[in-house]
Amino acid sequence: MTGTEPGTSCTAYGTWPSRVAAAKSPTVGGIDYTPGLGNDSQWVRFRTRLVNSSGTYATHRWSGWAVARDNQSAVWSGTQYLYMTGLSSYWMMVDIEWWNSTQRLGSLTLSVSQYWTYYPLVSNSWIVSTVC
Repeated sequence: MTGTEPGTSCTAYGTWPSRVAAAKSPTVGGIDYTPGLGNDSQWVRFRTRLVNSSGTYATHRWSGWAVARDNQSAVWSGTQYLYMTGLSSYWMMVDIEWWNSTQRLGSLTLSVSQYWTYYPLVSNSWIVSTVC
């Protein structure tokens, strides 16, 4: 089971401290149960969550299903957006699940380590931040 952190950003909008976090789709590989390439596949899905020191703040719905193979990653299009307000620091988590036709085979949660951040009232350029 493999998954890589998606590209993410955090942007202020409207009146401070309103912000939006955006996550592109992660790269998710399949589980390799059988020796050889291309002979194992699973259904996979993902969702993003924002957490702060109090716990989960917001959760996006699950993505659509995609097929991941042992030699080819799953592909999605689009971006998941989560909105937040308040002065808390937020971190984005990405939950990934692997399924066969009837049951979950495994799961993984990735913690996003950096964000492209833009706060127009503070700076007119994008900066890299470890929190949103």
